[in-house]
Amino acid sequence: MKIARIVDSPHAVYQFDWSPIRGCKEECKYCLTRKNFVQEKGHFNPEFLPDVLEKIDRYHPHPEQGPASGNVACCTWGEAFGPWVPREWIEAVISKVRKNSRWEFLFSTRYPWRMTEFEWPENVWLGTTVDRQGKVADAEEAFSRLPGHLLKYVSLAPLLEPIKFSRPELFSWFFISGLKYSFPLVKALADPIVEQARSVGAAVFLDWGWHLDASWDHESNPVAREIPVRNGRT
Repeated sequence: MKIARIVDSPHAVYQFDWSPIRGCKEECKYCLTRKNFVQEKGHFNPEFLPDVLEKIDRYHPHPEQGPASGNVACCTWGEAFGPWVPREWIEAVISKVRKNSRWEFLFSTRYPWRMTEFEWPENVWLGTTVDRQGKVADAEEAFSRLPGHLLKYVSLAPLLEPIKFSRPELFSWFFISGLKYSFPLVKALADPIVEQARSVGAAVFLDWGWHLDASWDHESNPVAREIPVRNGRT
């Protein structure tokens, strides 16, 4: 695995998002997606969208977008692996991913154990959200059971309290973020995680586009914006 540095945008880790599974039964107080959907549609109920599922067949990577070209963020408009999500929905998405090997598909969940129930093709990044220390053990145990050849990452978004990993080597990428208007990314919380990531050679992406607290100094301490690049891809 190589590490590429993103320099042109605070958010550019994927080319576009693709959400054939939408909605969520969780009610996280900081979820802007839920808030926006409820305001627009009146609900955030889980749903499967076959028309969206088929759209991925018509899209192609744009090399001019740099290291993130070919990356697709999957099911960002909901929770695709919640216990309420029918297995056949997830299987349909994975089948489509397997048939579109020109893309790298980025999945993330608050339910890491659900990911262990499926067989995954190689063109996926599997991630789990860890916003508090109490979620670390579960994330590490679940991800230790996923095949070693898969690219695995942890999303600390938003980072709400000090977090220490026991097995940081399980993750190839640490995505660290605050949340616009509500939870600024605090340097004192992020720095120790960056050190843990560096100790195992993992890539680090600090999403400064979603608001930093006043302690950050871009000029004297540039913010890390890196993504892993699987061998064989540019």
